[in-house]
Amino acid sequence: METSKPGRLPAFSPTRLGTFLDCRTKYKYIYVDRIGRFYQKPHAYFSFGSTLHQVLQAYHGPAGTHTLEFLFHTLNSRWITAGYESADEETEYRELAASVLRLYHENTINRTDLVETDAVECNLSLNLGKFKLTGRIDRIDRHPDGSIEVVDYKSGRDTVTPDDVLNSLAMRCYMLLASRTMLATGVTGTIVALRTGTSASASMTPSQLEAAADEISALGNDILETDITLGEPVRIQLCEKCEFILRCERAWRSSSKSRGIPAEPGER
Repeated sequence: METSKPGRLPAFSPTRLGTFLDCRTKYKYIYVDRIGRFYQKPHAYFSFGSTLHQVLQAYHGPAGTHTLEFLFHTLNSRWITAGYESADEETEYRELAASVLRLYHENTINRTDLVETDAVECNLSLNLGKFKLTGRIDRIDRHPDGSIEVVDYKSGRDTVTPDDVLNSLAMRCYMLLASRTMLATGVTGTIVALRTGTSASASMTPSQLEAAADEISALGNDILETDITLGEPVRIQLCEKCEFILRCERAWRSSSKSRGIPAEPGER
């Protein structure tokens, strides 16, 4: 079972909750053993996405100007170089980023002035009893009717639907956080697929927000009550692209030898 410092509640982000649902072994490596820094190396797609997030944070921030020139200037000044395998790959991603930002500017330049950006890269926290739900929201807009819109940028996807918004654990967390911590008459979630400029929105009713609170509370409590140190790694579909696969393969080989089971060809 997990513990925290005396007098301080454990904090669970959507990423942390999602990791537990995806793979408890990976959760253990990252959040209990804290060895992620030894295995999780920079990747091009991560640097690309982080750069776009920083550029859009500046664009919608108090010092930003909604011009294409500002976007391109910020792209050049905040470009993250880590993770690219070659200069050619980095050049391709730079050109893609410029194309993405040009499309984003075209889609937002006629945005109504009545919609105001309340916050960018906003950290929110909510006490759910035994733990705190935390989240960093890309952008929060406030509409003339007093409602708020939680906006999440996705740099790796091309399409999105309203069902994607409601089925996203992260978006349910963000909408719950915003509805409980900000004065608003309603809350809407929007995912923006940056590569194509496609976006989709969905709202949650008060009863849906309550259901989300119950769901997230149950998940967080499950994590707190689970002895994550027990059990061997389990093979799942996500193993193929996981940074920790070599560590898990060593565990499987060791377990096979201890039971006298011949290792599979790929594990020798």
